[in-house]
Amino acid sequence: MIDLLIKSFLLVWPFGHFLDVRVGDSFIIPLLDILASTLLFSSIPRIIKSIKVIKKDPLFLPIIFFLTISALSLLLRIPDLGFAGIIRPSLYLLRLITYLSLYFTFKVYHLKKYTDHLKLSVVIFVIFGLIQYLFSPNMSFIKYIGFDDHFYRLIGTLLDPNFTGAILASLSIFLISSGYLKLGLVLLIPLALTFSRASYISYFLPLFTYSLIKKKYLLFILPALLGLVVLFAPKPFGEGVNLFRTFSIFSRIGSAQQGLTFFVQRPIFGWGYNTLITDTGRVGIDNSYIFLLATTGILGFVSFIIFLIKAFMCKTLPVRLALMSILVHAMFNNTIFFPWILAFVVILLVKDEK
Repeated sequence: MIDLLIKSFLLVWPFGHFLDVRVGDSFIIPLLDILASTLLFSSIPRIIKSIKVIKKDPLFLPIIFFLTISALSLLLRIPDLGFAGIIRPSLYLLRLITYLSLYFTFKVYHLKKYTDHLKLSVVIFVIFGLIQYLFSPNMSFIKYIGFDDHFYRLIGTLLDPNFTGAILASLSIFLISSGYLKLGLVLLIPLALTFSRASYISYFLPLFTYSLIKKKYLLFILPALLGLVVLFAPKPFGEGVNLFRTFSIFSRIGSAQQGLTFFVQRPIFGWGYNTLITDTGRVGIDNSYIFLLATTGILGFVSFIIFLIKAFMCKTLPVRLALMSILVHAMFNNTIFFPWILAFVVILLVKDEK
C-alpha cells in the first residue's frame, strides 16, 4: 500500500495542474495534495514506530518548531476571524504540515529505493514543458480557469513559467554539481524558454558559487549559452518574453512593501499563516520571506531560518546548491510554499547526508 502511494505521488508530481480535482466552480484540490495526505496518514504507524530514530534526525526539531509556530500564529487569530474565518487558511496550514511531514515518511520508507521513479518523474516534467512550448505556445486560454495567460513561454504542467523555471534551475544545478554536466546542460534549453528572470538569477548564483568552490571556471560560459537560447527563441509578441519588462518588477516591489507593512503591524506572530486573503482579499505576497514575516511574524521567520541553517549543515553540496537555487528564487516569488516546489524541496532534503 505505502509502496504504491509513494510511486503514485512521485509519478503524479510532474503532471502539475493537469490532474487538479475541481469541486464546484472555484474550489480546486490538486491530486498531489490528496496523495500527500493519504501517504502521510498511511505512514503514521511506521513513523511512530521509528520515532526514536526520527528524533535523532537533525531536521526533526526545526521542522516541529516551525510548524508549531505556524499553527500558533493561525490559532491566535480565532478571536478576530472566528472559526469560520480560519477554515480556508487552516487548509493551507494542513498542506504545509503534510508536505513537511512527508520528510519523515520518505526517511522511514527509504526514498532512495525509488530513484527510477524520481528520474522518470523529472523526464515527464521536462518533456511536457517542451511539448507545451512547441505545440501550444499561446496559452492565453488558461486565464478562463484562473491562471495568468502566457505567450511563447514554457510554462509546463504548473501553468506558470516562474515556478517551472525554479524547478528547472534547481534540477540543473543539482545535476551539474553531482557530476552530470551533460544532463544539466540539457535543462538549459527549457529553462531559457521560460523567460523567467527570477529563474535565471536563481540559476546563476549557485552556479557561480559551485564554480568558485570547485574551481571549475569554464562553467562561467553557461550563462552565455542560456543567453543564446533566449536570443534565438521566437518572440512574436507579448510583454512576457521581454526581459526588460518593468511591470512585474513594480508589482513585486508593491507586494513586498505591503507585506512589510503587515509585518510591522503584527511583528511577533504575524497575521496568521496564510490569512491575508481573508483580511485583504489578496492571494499572497510575492516573496516567501516577507510572506513568512507578515503571516507568522518574527518567530515564524526565525524558526524557518533555523530550519534552513540545519538543512545546509547536514546535507551534501549538490543538495545545498539546489536548495540555494530555490531560496534565491523565493526572493522574487512565493516559491517555497507552492505545493509542487515544497514537495520538490522535501525530496531534496531526504537525499543522503554528507
